[in-house]
Amino acid sequence: MTFSPQTIKVLQLLAPISALTTSSAIGAYSFLLTPTVISTAADASPSLALHQIRYFFETGKYIFPQMGMVSAALFGALAYGQPDKLIGYSIAAAGCLSILPFTSLYMIPKTNNVILDWDDKALQGDKTIEKKREEIVKVFGDFKRENYVRAGMFWVGGIVGLWTILS
Repeated sequence: MTFSPQTIKVLQLLAPISALTTSSAIGAYSFLLTPTVISTAADASPSLALHQIRYFFETGKYIFPQMGMVSAALFGALAYGQPDKLIGYSIAAAGCLSILPFTSLYMIPKTNNVILDWDDKALQGDKTIEKKREEIVKVFGDFKRENYVRAGMFWVGGIVGLWTILS
């Protein structure tokens, strides 16, 4: 079974758009929102900053992993529909899917669980959180850099896929 030319054109439109849009969203989050939360932690209230960053993480987990799978599936369908470009589309799909193991094996245990634990303590009224201001700012910086890595992984997948389409 092969795809019709119209289906290939739709896949060629949707695959890089989904990957590059998601990459841009992750990158914009790190570039625009995280510095605001870091300044809140450094200047005002670490407890409030923890709650803010938790909100963004909790809402993002319903979008970005799924978009990784959708983008990879679109590039996978293109690889199936255009076997002469199999390698390029496979690399693009792998780039989009690479955020899943990075997030689950590195980012969540190293950074996100620490943020969630501190936020839980702050919500329970633990006053020692206010004294951890420097540690919290450092972990927020790690979170920002890790999000840049995730955006870059997605971006590589989208660019390789776009380059494969245009070649």
